[in-house]
Amino acid sequence: MSEKCGSLQLASSADIASLMTKQAQLTKMIHVYTDLLNSISGLFTAMMDSHLNHLVKYLNSVALIIAIPTLISGIWGMNIGGLPDRTNKNGFWIIITIAAILTIIWAIILKKKKYND
Repeated sequence: MSEKCGSLQLASSADIASLMTKQAQLTKMIHVYTDLLNSISGLFTAMMDSHLNHLVKYLNSVALIIAIPTLISGIWGMNIGGLPDRTNKNGFWIIITIAAILTIIWAIILKKKKYND
């Protein structure tokens, strides 16, 4: 097994071979666990990317739906002449109705395309 040479203890070649075998096994296990952790990390990253893509897709569809009435009210809010229903008593409600109808139509179109899921 091992011999003592003064205060120094020498290991036999069987002990050294056993240690080298165990070291090789541990190195192999380290590589296996490293690959496993890299795979799990990649899976987690892919899941987070997918979730972020769905969130951005949803926020874009909401922004598009909100932009329609904003655009219409912005155009009719300009202080220039020549806009239809500017002098009409019910002009405000007509514009609000048109904006609401267009917004609902776009929401339905986006829902059919599954763009806001």
